Amino acid sequence: MIEVAHLYWTDGAKIDEIADRLRLSRSTISRILSRAREEGVVTFHVHDGSETLCEHLAHAFGVSAVVIPTPEGTPPRARVDTVIRAAASTLTDHLTSGVGLAVSWGTMADALARCFHSDGLEGLRLVHAHGPGDSRGGGYATASDSLGRLATACNGISLPLPLPAFFDSAATRRMVFEEGAIRRLLWTRNHAHVLVASVGALGGRQPGDLYRGAHLSTRECTELVREGVVGDVAGRLLRADGTSTEIPANERSTAMTVHELRSIPVRIVIAHDPSSVPVLEAALKAQIPTHLVVDGTTARALLR
Repeated sequence: MIEVAHLYWTDGAKIDEIADRLRLSRSTISRILSRAREEGVVTFHVHDGSETLCEHLAHAFGVSAVVIPTPEGTPPRARVDTVIRAAASTLTDHLTSGVGLAVSWGTMADALARCFHSDGLEGLRLVHAHGPGDSRGGGYATASDSLGRLATACNGISLPLPLPAFFDSAATRRMVFEEGAIRRLLWTRNHAHVLVASVGALGGRQPGDLYRGAHLSTRECTELVREGVVGDVAGRLLRADGTSTEIPANERSTAMTVHELRSIPVRIVIAHDPSSVPVLEAALKAQIPTHLVVDGTTARALLR
């Protein structure tokens, strides 16, 4: 058990890599990792100032926070992997059999699907938090694949949302949302027990997934900037002050409203780059996250 725990949490090896190295099945490795946490072989207490940052975030914003130490010079990919592992652990702590899980598609979901493991859960329903389709008809396959792999990891059912991120018009959105099969998927999404999402920055050195593909045109992104939008959480576009109403793109978006997001009991928001701080601030003003999983650099920037 200790060897498996060291390989996974200390050396950063993937579950498949550990299984191949030790000549065990992937499910066996997942069970060993779950037991390591249950039996106290592995705990997540960091004594390098991160606990103080967690306390400061909790006091400042009223959220439960997990802060991952990131030494100066940490490569971006290593930063992402470390934060996602912590997010997977946080997610595991809040899942029980039979509940619904709304997942924001994109880079975060792909990474989470690669490292998430959970044993003993049954009947989970995983659904996209917003539609993944773009203006070219792409996005569905990749998003459905990562949701499916995540569902397999927790013995759940994958319920992809076969919708674009944005419809051409608000009228089209209203019409499609009235279709029976779509209404049932939306009901499952809106009544999820847990949401896991990353924040997407509209600008900066690392724009969010929503702004890097064909979901929005350059002209539309420029218009969002003029409207004061700083980014999104689970596809919901937010201004710097946390407001999201009277943004035309939101009227044709398949994302949940802020009210619908806040109706989900556990809302885990992930960030791993300081450029996402303006969006995090907006999300916190909108009272979207109940839990934050961030790297130390981003946490310190958020508290300035």
